[in-house]
Amino acid sequence: MAHVLTVFISQNRFGPAPPPHSRSAQLTLPAATSSTPDLVHYAHALLNRLWQPGHNYVKAGVILDGFEAAGQPQLNLFTPAPELVHPQASALMQRLDQLNARFGRATVQVAAALTPKGHLTAPWQGQQQRRTRACTTSWDELWEIG
Repeated sequence: MAHVLTVFISQNRFGPAPPPHSRSAQLTLPAATSSTPDLVHYAHALLNRLWQPGHNYVKAGVILDGFEAAGQPQLNLFTPAPELVHPQASALMQRLDQLNARFGRATVQVAAALTPKGHLTAPWQGQQQRRTRACTTSWDELWEIG
């Protein structure tokens, strides 16, 4: 469960308009959460604060931090526990995870992350043609000696 959420957006640093433009905003959540709809809600609110119409952005991201063990959140004295506010949220996330485990990754996802019509991949997904090998973190790319 994440307790801190950061959103950043950047313009092309090699573009014709000086100086480079990069902005970020950070939010400490009222209570740690792993609920995708809640995290998307907070990220969207931060993005609305950062976004400036008329600018072309080439990079954006969301960073989660302040992780806590599930089932053992650090509670706030003045905010009720998340499971008391949204008792159905954990059941919803479990159902989504079950569907994605059964039918394949990203079968069910938040509408904001869907690929636009007519595109095979979403424009915001990175290009991986020149990425470095993940030989220390992926079994498929593990080095074989012998």
